[in-house]
This record gives sequence, C-alpha cells and structure tokens, in this order.
Amino acid sequence: MKQQLVEYVSKTLDRAFSVEAFRPDLPLHMLRYDFCRGRLLGRDLVFAVVRDDVQNAGEYGQMAKLLKDEFSCPVVFVFRSLATAKRNSLIAHGVAFVVPRWQLFLPPNLHLNEKAPMEAEVRKVMRPATQALVIRQIERGDIEGKTAGDLSPMLGYTKMTLSNITSELVALGLAELDGWPRKVSFKIKGRKLWDAALPHFASPVKMTIPNKLKPSRLCLAGISALSKYTMISPDSVPVYACTLKESKDVGICQRIAYEGDARSRLQVWRYDPHICGKDKVDRLSLYLSLRDCGDPRVASELDALLEGMSW
Repeated sequence: MKQQLVEYVSKTLDRAFSVEAFRPDLPLHMLRYDFCRGRLLGRDLVFAVVRDDVQNAGEYGQMAKLLKDEFSCPVVFVFRSLATAKRNSLIAHGVAFVVPRWQLFLPPNLHLNEKAPMEAEVRKVMRPATQALVIRQIERGDIEGKTAGDLSPMLGYTKMTLSNITSELVALGLAELDGWPRKVSFKIKGRKLWDAALPHFASPVKMTIPNKLKPSRLCLAGISALSKYTMISPDSVPVYACTLKESKDVGICQRIAYEGDARSRLQVWRYDPHICGKDKVDRLSLYLSLRDCGDPRVASELDALLEGMSW
C-alpha cells in the first residue's frame, strides 16, 4: 500500500514524493490505522492507512480533527477501495483521502500550495502567542529543541496553536523545524534574536481598566514593575497584569467609572503575563508595554531595563 501511495501521488501531481512509516504513541481508539508521513506542496502530512473501513464519513471527519491535533499537521486517509456513495460522502464532509490508482482528494482547507506555510502572507506583527514564545526563548532559552507536544503543557497553548506559531517563526526567518515530530530550532539567539524580532513585536497590553480592587496576587506591570527593575519611583496606584479571562473574574476586577477612585489599574494582556515572570512581568514584555508611553522619565529607564538582561 505504501509503494502504491507513493507512485500514485507522484504521478498524479507530477512531482517527487516519498513517505516513511512510523508508529505514534496514541490512545487505543486512534490505532486502527497504519501511519506514514511525508511532505507535499510545502506541507507536512500524515497518511492514515485504513485497515478496516467501518466508519462513516462524519466519523472520519471527527477522527481527522483528533489526529490533526495529535500530529500538528493535516491527515489524509488512505483506502484500498471506496464505494461511490462513501466517496461522495467523504468529499461532502471535506475529508482528505487517497485511493491509490483511482482518486486523490485534497480539500482546500488543507492549504496546500507551492510555498512553505505562511510564506505568502508574512505577518508584519506577530501573533501574541508567537511573541510570547519568542520572549520565553530569549528570557529562559527553554523553547529550543522542543516539539509542539513538549511546549503545550509548558505554555498552555494547544498543539494546533503551536503549529501555527512555529510556522510563523519559519516564515519570519527566525527559526527552522527539524526532525519528526518537528522541533523548533532558532537561527539566532539572545540579543540578536531580540533585535531581529523587535520590528514584529507589539505591546502585550490590550486595554487598561481602573479597578476597585487591589489584586496583589497578580503580576506587577507598568511603572509598578519598572520600579522593581530600575531606580524609577512607583506610581501611587499599583498596576497589575492579567489575562482577559482573569479580567472577567469579579474577585480580581471590578471596573469603576472614575479613575481617581481606583485602588489599582489592571492591564489586560494579549498573552499570559506569567509567561516568564512571577511577582512581576518579564523585562522584555514590560519594555514593549512602555516603549510608546511618551513619558521622558520612563524612556530613560527603558535602556537600563534592557541592560539588566542576561542575553
């Protein structure tokens, strides 16, 4: 079946194509297939060879989603044969499949093209999750050599989100993906990575809320955090950072109309402010949150903030 698959796809698409078999560590209900992997038209794909065709098209569609989350890449089912009604149903459900010597169906949602993923649409500003990952690498250096499966519990992102993140890093020329499962390999490190990524970074702060409460268990942010890193004096009203979800917790945030009555100011961040910090946000995210504030006393301290980095 593997050889038939290679010959048929190569002939149909008129390009060299190869696959290699592998045995993933998956839950029992996902092991009803034989797996092989390959790269086609700029995308990594996993081919799931169907042993016993006992599922309907909807079930194959659900399984495709589950396997895509596991492998962080699209899945194509390989059948020995297909009845016409079953084939039409798979197409209607948008399920990718191959019947060697007979039919190849790759729906548009696989986003196959002649270019590498995201190469045609390089974003000028990184996704917040991508920015968080790069900052974590610069601050702690523990992203290098990790797979999406390794990073998911570390950072709290799904495997699919991490797959999009790593594709964006590749498109921006900051990293490569090596081996299988794909591992992140940064082309540059430390200060060089910061300088290269800086044009694509944005402030992590989505909005600031005058808060009736003083939720001290959150990370310090803004001038309150800057005062912990440099010699600047803190403002009288402390500033904290939180996620959007935390900002909806009435035990953390109670918005008030008049800022003069606020006991704290709550910055809602686009990514988890604890990505590198504990009692205060990390230096690099703090720099990005303050670089456009227009306060001369802050501008003079931002250089000191970066000078304190252990690149």
